Amino acid sequence: MRVFLVDDSAQFLDRLKAILVPLEGIELIGSANDLPEAIRTIRADRPDVVFLDLQLPSGSGMKVLQMIKNEKLDVNVVVLTNYAFPQYRKKCAEDGAYAFLDKSTDFSNIPQVISALSGLHEKTRGRLPPDNLQSPSEPKLRVS
Repeated sequence: MRVFLVDDSAQFLDRLKAILVPLEGIELIGSANDLPEAIRTIRADRPDVVFLDLQLPSGSGMKVLQMIKNEKLDVNVVVLTNYAFPQYRKKCAEDGAYAFLDKSTDFSNIPQVISALSGLHEKTRGRLPPDNLQSPSEPKLRVS
């Protein structure tokens, strides 16, 4: 599974890479720290999975998610953010995010998300039901 990372924090990218690289079947194809580079690389390289921060210095990661949706790219997006507000979670669900994780409380769930994505990737690509956009550390939020 080809994975691409979008985050402006070098420390966070290093932490994320430390979790992803040892996982079987993961090919880390690169990272971007700004909006234009993220969009350009995703369009060109077509990763299977994008880990996406919402707050980037050059714009919102929501634009990346919307571009993927609008262009009907076959990419699963896992949002990782410090801004895990219900309105962001809902908007990400509407725009096709596979999962929505709070960087401060859900980081340990990344291997489980990758495992679920690996199962989907082997069978058929697609999104999990909206319940997967719910952080395990929060009360259930219904996404319609």
